[in-house]
Order: sequence, then C-alpha cells, then structure tokens
Amino acid sequence: MSKKKVFVGDLLPGMFVSELDRPWLETPFMYQGFIIENDKVIDKIAQHCKFVYVDDEKSQDYDFAATRAGELKPDEDALYSGPKIPYEKTIPFQEELESAKQAHDQLQETYEQIYTDIIDNNKLDIVRVKEAMAPMVDSVIRNPDAFLLLTQLKRSDKYAYNHAMSCSVLAVALGRHIGLPRLMIRDLALGALLFDVGRAKLPTELLNAPRKLSKAEMHVIHQHVETSLEAISQTPGASQEVLDMVATHHERHDGSGYPRGLRGDQIPLFGRIAGLVDSYDAITSKRPYADTLSSYEAARELYEWRDGAFQAALVEQFIQVIGIYTMGTIVELSDGRVGVVTSQHREARMRPVVTILLNREKEFMDEFEEVDLRREKRGLDQQELKIAKSLPKGSYDIDPAEFFL
Repeated sequence: MSKKKVFVGDLLPGMFVSELDRPWLETPFMYQGFIIENDKVIDKIAQHCKFVYVDDEKSQDYDFAATRAGELKPDEDALYSGPKIPYEKTIPFQEELESAKQAHDQLQETYEQIYTDIIDNNKLDIVRVKEAMAPMVDSVIRNPDAFLLLTQLKRSDKYAYNHAMSCSVLAVALGRHIGLPRLMIRDLALGALLFDVGRAKLPTELLNAPRKLSKAEMHVIHQHVETSLEAISQTPGASQEVLDMVATHHERHDGSGYPRGLRGDQIPLFGRIAGLVDSYDAITSKRPYADTLSSYEAARELYEWRDGAFQAALVEQFIQVIGIYTMGTIVELSDGRVGVVTSQHREARMRPVVTILLNREKEFMDEFEEVDLRREKRGLDQQELKIAKSLPKGSYDIDPAEFFL
C-alpha cells in the first residue's frame, strides 16, 4: 500500500481514504477505508479530521500532483538539519504591498545597473546590491504574498531583469518556508539574484533564438556559469555559499546537469534551490523558444520531475510556497464570480484567498471583496465554493496590475 498524508483542504473525489488522523470509532464513517465519491464526503471528513491518509494505488482517476501540495514528506529534514525559524506573517497583505512596491523598484534599478556593469566589464558593487536587496528580504519574511504578487504583476519584456528578480524572491520565500535563519536567507537572495549575470556576456542571437540550439551553441550558453562566477568572485562581499550556489545552479539531482554532472547531496542546498527556482520561473515566463506554462501546469511539471532533475522533498516544499494557483492568477469560482489569487494557505493550497473583481454576470464590482476559500464553503448559489478553473492572462480585460499597483 502506498500511503500519503493529505490535508483535508486538498482532498479530491476519487481518492481512497485508508486512515484518519483519529480512531475510526470516533467518526460516523461505517467503513475503515473508502473512496471519496463527491464533495459532500469531503465536507463530512472536514467535520472530524484535519488530515487523512490516502492510498493512491486504490484511488481512482484524479490529479495527485495537486494534493501533494499539502503533504510533508518524512525526509523534509534532509533539506536543512539546523535550527529552524518558525516565521509567521506579521503584516497584513495590503499593508505590506506598499512597502514591497518601493523595495521592488529599488532592487530592479540596482539589478539593471549590475547588468550594465557586466556588459561594460566593470566590477560588481556587491555592497550596493546587498543594500538594495535587504528591504526585499525583510518584506518577504514579514509577508511573502506581497512580493510574490509583485513579481507576477511587474513583468516586462526584459527577461533577464525579471528572471533575476523572480528567482531571488522565490528563493527567499522557499528559504523562509523551510525555516532558514535570516543570514542564510540573505545569502540565498544574493546568489539567486546573481547566478545568471554571466548571461549578459552571451550573444543576443543565441539567447533569443526561436529554435533548438546546436550542441556547439549550447556549449557557449553553458559558459555563463563560469562567467558569472568570475564576475562575482572579483569583488569582496560574496560568501562561499553564494559562490557555490552560482557554480551549481545548473546541476541536477539525477546527475544530468552541468558543468560537473553532480548528483544528489553533492549539490549544496543553495544550488538545489537555485536550480529549482530558475527552472520554474523560466517555464512560466515568455521566451522566444518555448510556450509559457500556467502556474498549475508548471507545478504539475515540477512534480513529475521529482527525484529526477530535482530532489522530491524540495519540490514538494516549493509547491507549498507557490501554491497550485500562484499569486496573481486570475480564477473563476464555482458560483461564476471572477477574481485574482492574493494569498495562500500552506495547509490548503487548493483553497487560497481570492480578491473578487467580477460578479456572476462578469461585470466589474463597485467594491472588490476578499474571499477566503478555506473559510467560505458555500457560494452565492449555496453550492460548494471552490475554484472552477484558472483563466488566461487578460481574461475579461482584467489586468491585475491595474488594481494592485
């Protein structure tokens, strides 16, 4: 039997419940083990349990990738065995958003200067980078939702800038989630911001090629790892952990990466995190040579890569951070209303907080309202309230940036 722990908020019809978080006799369930036939059964389970154990071998057809967002693997301590910091959200989302905007603009301006310095063969000013980066780290630690939303809304056509910013924010959010000390998180942020600076020296025609590159061309692309290391190591201020992170951000768990073909624990934690956030942001960004995946499709893709390209425990922790429906995703609820995801719940990734923008008739509301799907169980039609589907960017002329920026 393949038994998995699943939080009630992530249960789906078709799952086979093999065990509860309490004795069966304390519940009204007649059978010790049953298939979840519909949402009413889930509601009944929620009245008695916080989590259950699901046997995926006995389960019927359902998307198990989504449910794993709520599961903690027994080997999660393999990620970081030191003292863990139990971070909490200390500032409300709307209040933190104002501080995050200022920190975002300051960091973006600094990174653009970094990129120019690399092109002009100037030395990096790591002290300046750290000063610009500190407000971002502080913001994500207070409440990661605000900065995670900003990285989605403030995307432009400058892929290099957006990618660096997004990777740094995602790495900090993951480090916070794992419980890393603040000093480690700062190094994590710096390494994620800088690991791709060497790409500034690569030929533009290769970076923007709308085709599969040849083996020789890929060899040229691979040189950016060494170029990034050289640029960062020429100036004091970067720790050995940062340098190791840059050196290993293209190594993969199964040994298929480059430049050294390292595998498993041969890759330091920061390098594993860098590779994961780098890949996630790339596949969810607009690139000339590949289609853009939705956040849901990307989470499913990462899940399929677990214990292949990426460590399974790290993938599962990362999905907990970003959620199945990431910040800024436009979604339609089961009662017809449309809104934007603005907050996540670790223990119920399928039931985030949604800011409602359109009513059931798909008309913009005079006053937007916040709906917490973990708490609000019934919609305007008195049926179970849940996300019916995610919508493409621009649906119903919705530009989330217009409302939140």
